[in-house]
This record gives sequence, structure tokens and C-alpha cells, in this order.
Amino acid sequence: MLLYRLLLCFLLCAGCSPSSLEDFHGEGEILTWKLVTELQKIETQDQLPKALPTIQKYFISLMKLAIEAEKFHIKHPDASRPAPTKASWALRSELERIYTFDNGRALIEEAARPALLLFAKPKQSEQSQLQNRR
Repeated sequence: MLLYRLLLCFLLCAGCSPSSLEDFHGEGEILTWKLVTELQKIETQDQLPKALPTIQKYFISLMKLAIEAEKFHIKHPDASRPAPTKASWALRSELERIYTFDNGRALIEEAARPALLLFAKPKQSEQSQLQNRR
């Protein structure tokens, strides 16, 4: 379930950037294709553990970009979000393939955990600010 949240962020981001959502989108698209390429290199379950540090870096980069895109969207609510792209669907397909490996899903979810924690941190700080106001 956590990984699907991360994938949803990628789908929203895999098309978002600094001066416009289209810019974020372009950056997300590039990062997503790089992640897909890394996943495509994994042909056996024995190769997966060796690839996890690189995969984790891409998850973190994508999450940071998604967070920045969301901040931009909050400041510019009239900006429309781009639709999911071929890169997003390719990522989903590759993740599903990796999940078929023994322990594949667990290893990918573990690699995604630091990125998900980045997503949770702003929400925790927002809760603290609300509590301090009371």
C-alpha cells in the first residue's frame, strides 16, 4: 500500500517543475525514465539487492520533486496537473515485474521507505504547528 502511494506521487510528479507544473513534469519524466532504466537492468532476483541503493536514490529524488511540485501547486492552484505519462506506466510495469521475484516487493518497499518518510515529515511538522497554535 505504501508503495502505491509513492507510485501515485510519481504519477503526479512524473510530469511537474520550478517555474511551472510543466517544468516539474519534465524533470519528473526524466527521473522516472532513469528509474525505469535501472529497473530494466535487473534480470534476476540476485541482481535486485545490488541495485537497491541506486533505486533508493531515484525514489528520494522523485519524492523531493513531488513535494516541491505540490508546494508550487498550492501557491498556484489554478495550474493544471499534467496527466500520467508513458514513463509513469513503464515504472508501474517494471515494479510489477520486480514484485514477481522472491522478496521483490519487500525489497522495493524497503528502498522506498526513506522517500515515503520525506513525504510524511512535512505533514508531521504541520501537525506540530497546529498543536502549538492551540
